[in-house]
Amino acid sequence: MRHKSILLITTADTDILTAERALPVMPDGAPPVVAVNQTSLPPGDGGEIMALASDAGAVALRLLGGKRAMPAAFDALARHCRNSGIPLIACPGHQEWDEDLVAACTVAVAEVETVFAYLMPGGVPNFQNLFLFLSDTYFGTDYGHEAPAPLPWEGIYHPDLPDGMDVDAYIAAGWSADYLDNLNVPVIQAIAGAGPQRQWLESDLGLGPIDTAMSVALPEFDGRLISVPVSFKEESEAGGDELVRRIIDRCSNDRDSLTEQQLRLAAGHVDSRRYAQWFSAFPDDVAAEMSRHWGPPPGEVYRINGRLAIAGLDLGHVFVGLQPPRGFGENPSPSITAPTCPPRTTISPITAGFGMFSAPTPSFTWASTAHWNGCRAKASGFPPPATPKWPWTMCRCSTRSSSTTPARVPKPSAAPTPPSSTT
Repeated sequence: MRHKSILLITTADTDILTAERALPVMPDGAPPVVAVNQTSLPPGDGGEIMALASDAGAVALRLLGGKRAMPAAFDALARHCRNSGIPLIACPGHQEWDEDLVAACTVAVAEVETVFAYLMPGGVPNFQNLFLFLSDTYFGTDYGHEAPAPLPWEGIYHPDLPDGMDVDAYIAAGWSADYLDNLNVPVIQAIAGAGPQRQWLESDLGLGPIDTAMSVALPEFDGRLISVPVSFKEESEAGGDELVRRIIDRCSNDRDSLTEQQLRLAAGHVDSRRYAQWFSAFPDDVAAEMSRHWGPPPGEVYRINGRLAIAGLDLGHVFVGLQPPRGFGENPSPSITAPTCPPRTTISPITAGFGMFSAPTPSFTWASTAHWNGCRAKASGFPPPATPKWPWTMCRCSTRSSSTTPARVPKPSAAPTPPSSTT
């Protein structure tokens, strides 16, 4: 059963996030964990759930609303697990036991109670030990696991407060302020749907049990006026693979497969005259090192018709770029690891970005813009003469790109001057 997975089906996004954080610390060889939110799956006959169950060695459910949260698949899943001998542990999403869920379980009551004790308080350590418990109990491993640990039912987070501060200490410290009560105005609850809009439009019952509980029943206890759905959760049809494909179609940093067509379709181009203006603003020692490593400006890498091509994708106010390589050709290692190697192909796109765009405050996203990426475990603060002065240019550009103040980004006539001191 080592090749089988642990399947966790829940109706809470927080369970998915907690599982994702718990998995990286699982031991090598542990069974894979597949965690899905039932409400995020498209409506239908439950075929996706059954497909996931066919590869499962154990199935754990945590359903707010009981079996009604899985109207199309619950009974079929319970029959499949019972007929196939797959352990099924069905738990409610609240503290009260649900007769339908208990009746569907195919394991001992003590094992159901243990899983429920892990799921109910939640938290990364509990989820990690839940997966270890399921592995040891149903997959024959011997990793060992801690007992379920209780967690506070409520808590306070504030970036300026220590972890674990309770409500009384919070109020005593003077942090509490009943702003809404002091306003003395009606508070309207906007409903943020937990599922896709299409599912809501096709439903004859209006809101589902989760939305009704979270956006109607609970807010009413606080005296809020209930309004209408204003947002929904949708999954983009274009995932990460599609984004990468679109970027590569426009240009690529892989010189072995780079084509003239990709260079022509690059998100931006920098002509030699403009680059020469920027290059002239660099300190003399930096300019000399760049020329020694890369040749006279602007070099011969990623050139087309005398211009430098900038690999990336323009999404309006957001530019997604590929991290430019720092080494190439016959001797790539020094360019990648040496702290004194000047990254012309990194400086060019970042500096050029602000010359290619005139829209208010574009956001530039790079795989990594740190000059020392890959150098000495990303060490920084090199002493002279190894101090790389050129990262100041990038730091300054990066700071501008993170600004949220609407402003016009001018097309620079020269590269930004490196600051003389740090802040």
